[in-house]
Amino acid sequence: MDEWLDQWLAMKAEDLEEATIYSYRITLDRVRGRLGQARLQGLTEEDVEQWMQWG
Repeated sequence: MDEWLDQWLAMKAEDLEEATIYSYRITLDRVRGRLGQARLQGLTEEDVEQWMQWG
């Protein structure tokens, strides 16, 4: 998940202002804290729901 998030943000950053990129990084850090080590292919709806309830 971490690697995919890095790639996604790099792709999106080309069209974003610095303040938006910063905001995205803060938000993605919350995702990384719970799901960052998960394999993207193995991520389940339950994983995401648990993350949402945790946050």
